[in-house]
Amino acid sequence: MSYNSFAPINNLPAEVMSSIILLNATEIMDEYPTWHQKSMSWISSTQVCRQWRAVALDFPTLWSKILFVHPELAESMIRLSKDAPLTVKAVVHGTEFIDAISKIFAQSHRLRTLDLSGFASPAFISAFTTPAPVLKNLVLSPPPNVTVTLPTGFLQGQAPLLHSVEVRHLAPQMWGKLPLGPNLTTLELSSASPGSQGLSPKEILISLRRMPLLQTLSLVDILPLDPEGYPQAGQTNFPPLPLPALRTIELSDGIVPITAFLGAIDIPREATVRIKLLRAIQETRCVEDFFANLVTSWVQKLQADIKGLIVSEDYNYSRYDGSPRTLIVQCFFRCPPVQDSDPSQLTISFLDPRPRVQEYLATLNQYLDLYSVSYLMVEGRSGRLVSIFSHLRNLETIALRNTPVHGFLEAIEDTSKQLPFPGLSTLDLLDIDFTVGYNYGTQSVIGGLVAALSARALVCPLGFLRISQCKYFGSAAYDFIRASLPELLVEWDGSHTV
Repeated sequence: MSYNSFAPINNLPAEVMSSIILLNATEIMDEYPTWHQKSMSWISSTQVCRQWRAVALDFPTLWSKILFVHPELAESMIRLSKDAPLTVKAVVHGTEFIDAISKIFAQSHRLRTLDLSGFASPAFISAFTTPAPVLKNLVLSPPPNVTVTLPTGFLQGQAPLLHSVEVRHLAPQMWGKLPLGPNLTTLELSSASPGSQGLSPKEILISLRRMPLLQTLSLVDILPLDPEGYPQAGQTNFPPLPLPALRTIELSDGIVPITAFLGAIDIPREATVRIKLLRAIQETRCVEDFFANLVTSWVQKLQADIKGLIVSEDYNYSRYDGSPRTLIVQCFFRCPPVQDSDPSQLTISFLDPRPRVQEYLATLNQYLDLYSVSYLMVEGRSGRLVSIFSHLRNLETIALRNTPVHGFLEAIEDTSKQLPFPGLSTLDLLDIDFTVGYNYGTQSVIGGLVAALSARALVCPLGFLRISQCKYFGSAAYDFIRASLPELLVEWDGSHTV
């Protein structure tokens, strides 16, 4: 111990030494969740010698991110953090940490971040009724079978610094109990009971009006089912609610409540819009009203046409007959996507789409105008989605991903009305199984592709064919295409998966 006292590092001021210890602790706690055993490994650095221990114990900030590895550790950190603002991120199962959480709630004036997941009873937060003057982030995420109900006087309605609120499985009527104020930038709410009576349309708009800095809004199954009460389009006394700072809006609900909500708000042109229609659509008029309100509230402000389009079928939790669970349409207004990771400005998901796919896409074309689309990617087992877009004159590139090619071949061979895809110059085949979905007798898929492209070359030749990550496609098929279509530039990545 006397040797350690003469070590150079022990001559550092306490402020410098505490910063070094905090840097080490922060790095470890950022890497592991607060309930992971390794999240507490930094504590050993506080036991090097008497001086290090004294510095650590007298540094409240070091202990302010509470760890939930052991109940005793959590309670010790609450005590050692003294009056420092607390960061609490816990996954709570059972009653092991009830005492620690209760002590935290009793000091709500210190809470800076509260992120609780997994708590098994809504009564867990029933005592949380004192103000939280420094609280910036609030996350409540119980198991799916638990509904979040907030006590009367939740936080006494006083959390003036609150920036972010995320509550899952919220009882819809609880929205009004959340302390949502002018500093809020993120609001994410999902309902535990779709269709339950919550706030009225007027109350929701009043609540949102109090959040002029709101940047991210995500609402899942919590909008009023009855659209009555929203301002109607054209009512000068009730203009749409402006959300000037909004950059991301995600709405997941039935088409009627989403349509009514879109008609009552004003989305800035800089925003990204993601909409998931969670229930099957019964009437064509609903689709038309939906797109009309989407255009009025947002699209018309973009002053840009759609340049790129990705249409895909999602088979997760598919129907008993194997048809897709959802149809997903991604629209790129500024420029076509260059990489798969490029985000779309608009994403719409239709539930149970198979009976009305053409209707949905035709209405999309009517209201959003696909005339300027130069890039189209289609992904799905049906193979025929691509034919819906054969009239697009400015379409230059078609990408087929994990979809039978027969739909495309049938589309380019159908010249009964007009030349399909008149501007097409590039075809990308990605992750295609060349043994699936072709019905031309004994002719192979490769043979059918060559025949269709050869016939098209007489009137409007393709310039570039790109083949990547495809199954049952090898060097023999590559050589056959090049020999059969010598004017076509063919690029193959060399992969051969069987």
